[in-house]
Amino acid sequence: MTESRINRIREAVESRSEELVGLLESFVAIPSENPPGSHLRDAQAWIGDRLTDYDIPFESHSTSRTGGDQAGAIDHVVQDQELQNDLSQRGRARAAQFSWQRTAQRTTEIFRTVTDQ
Repeated sequence: MTESRINRIREAVESRSEELVGLLESFVAIPSENPPGSHLRDAQAWIGDRLTDYDIPFESHSTSRTGGDQAGAIDHVVQDQELQNDLSQRGRARAAQFSWQRTAQRTTEIFRTVTDQ
């Protein structure tokens, strides 16, 4: 990457520094615990809202069958062979959508968009 392009990226990030700080401040205001627990849905909702703000597509999944209980959700999957097969197939199909090549291409596109503004 050329020095000129690096400088354009830096300038683009610096020009949006207040926006980036605001995003970080609002995210870290969500209480957290490790492992994620009672505020996980708040964090997921916040991330989903920000992705929507930037027109970035995403998928959200919940464990609504178990009322948000993670242990119950795991137990449900362990006991349901049909669900295991479905999740396995969907997981493989989803993983096939990603590759290092596509990630590199998309990252390059984003850098070009940022530096061409």
